[in-house]
Amino acid sequence: MKTFRYTLRVAGLLVLFMLLVLLSISTMFRFTVGRPFHGRLRELLATESLLITVQLEGRIDDLELRDPGVARHVREVSSWTHRDIAVLDARGAIVAASSRTVQPPDDTDAEEVVCGDRRCRVFLAPPHASVVSVPLVRGGRERGTVLVDQSMPRPDEANLFLIGMISIGAVGLLGVALLSLYLSRPLRRMSRSMDRIASGDLAHRVAVKGRDEVACMGESFNTMADRVSTMIRGQQELLAGVSHELRSPLARMKLCLELLGGATDDQKKERHISSLTEDIDEVDSLVEELMTASRLDLGTATLRPERASLDDLVSAAWTRVEREAVDRGVSLTCSLEPPDVLVLADRALTVRLLGNLFENAVRHAPGSSVVVRARRGAVRVDVDVIDDGPGVAPEMHEKLFEPFFRADPSRSRRTGGSGLGLMIVRRAVEAQGGTCRASASSPGGGLTISFDLAAA
Repeated sequence: MKTFRYTLRVAGLLVLFMLLVLLSISTMFRFTVGRPFHGRLRELLATESLLITVQLEGRIDDLELRDPGVARHVREVSSWTHRDIAVLDARGAIVAASSRTVQPPDDTDAEEVVCGDRRCRVFLAPPHASVVSVPLVRGGRERGTVLVDQSMPRPDEANLFLIGMISIGAVGLLGVALLSLYLSRPLRRMSRSMDRIASGDLAHRVAVKGRDEVACMGESFNTMADRVSTMIRGQQELLAGVSHELRSPLARMKLCLELLGGATDDQKKERHISSLTEDIDEVDSLVEELMTASRLDLGTATLRPERASLDDLVSAAWTRVEREAVDRGVSLTCSLEPPDVLVLADRALTVRLLGNLFENAVRHAPGSSVVVRARRGAVRVDVDVIDDGPGVAPEMHEKLFEPFFRADPSRSRRTGGSGLGLMIVRRAVEAQGGTCRASASSPGGGLTISFDLAAA
């Protein structure tokens, strides 16, 4: 129904446009061609009327104007010229006429046209449209007037004109209807596609044909639908991951509370309270990471870019994992070019993303060395965080940045982190105008996370 109303509006606009074009053409014709045309038309009507008058004068030359033969000749000339004719005497009274419709016009709205030696008068304005008054000459003297009605069409001509106008109007309306249907067809198709997506069919896409503006709009709509589908699928996966991650600590907390209620030994109570505290910290850490990821996704995170030494940022981030790194025998090596390279970045967010990378490397590459390598370019600083752990299969490199993805499915949150660390790293880099990617450190294994920051 909506598309039908739209088609009607398109048809109405096309009809209005056609009317405006016709009005413009008629106005232009009137001022550029109309006036000279009217002048030539008056001369043509006067000339034709003069010829009719001469024919009539030849027939009634030997008759008095009030002779009955004059009326007969007037009817005869009228029948073969297809014009109504009337003869007036010198006083302006009608003495013979082929039809009662021909009446003596008044002196207003008349144009005088000289044809030969006679002054004809042409009445083009209503109520005497296209009536020509020609002097009637007999014996070299003007004895009366002949009126010739040039506006009398033949019956078949009138019918043909009416049929032609109706045909033109019907063809025009049919053309407008077909054109409006053709123009609105892709929009109707797009409207149906939108309704299908709105009803929940997120896999549906608009069929794009051609390279016109409507096709470009269809491609844009498909791109938008892809992004919406990806966002919804990502939110669903995130929600499923959060539910899964929260289930384990909540179940342990519930069990600890039950055991704590039945424990009588202070040592057992203390152990249960310690375990409960760890689970609460785990849930709190997960919620914090989710809030950070959500703010970065929505673009609501407040960034405060400042000039900072990359070496200082690396040191601050390493401090967060230094104790665990010592326990696991992991060391840090920096290779910065130049050593005092400066970046323009949000300090807290950059320390957070570097800390996530270090935490990931310490957990998955015990007894190894983490290398931070940086190279300053013209406007950006390229940073690589390299470890020599077991590495990840190349087909999983891009999936590492998805929420709750773990290359080793057997790992849990306590052994493999929350699964949000690398996702937050990418979001933090992209929020600062950079890009982030993963690659193998060497053919034998290891993982390299590369990103870039603005150079200060």
